[in-house]
Amino acid sequence: MSEEQLSLQPTYGIIDPDYARIYSIIRCIAWGYGYAAMMHGSFTRDLDILVVPWAEKANTQPQRFIDLICAKCNLRENGHPPGIKPHGRIAYTLMLPEFGDPRFVDISFTPSKGPADV
Repeated sequence: MSEEQLSLQPTYGIIDPDYARIYSIIRCIAWGYGYAAMMHGSFTRDLDILVVPWAEKANTQPQRFIDLICAKCNLRENGHPPGIKPHGRIAYTLMLPEFGDPRFVDISFTPSKGPADV
């Protein structure tokens, strides 16, 4: 591919600074509850995060995560109930608060099969 052709290609893998901030906060919250948080996707249109149980006593109540994430990251739920995805994942969509901001965060939780600590 020529340099000109490369310059016309869409840019992927560059993380929006707000997405980087949000992911850092979510990662720390998840760790505190016995989960691991991973980024997934292109990081351009939205930020996709998968949260999976990591410790034996992972908290199994995703709504607690969502409430804390919204408070700490200045996000809001999109007004729709969470979706149930393949393999039992529970998916939420969180919006940035500014009117007309097209960016959003999709966060999916893989249910825990172990004992909960709460």
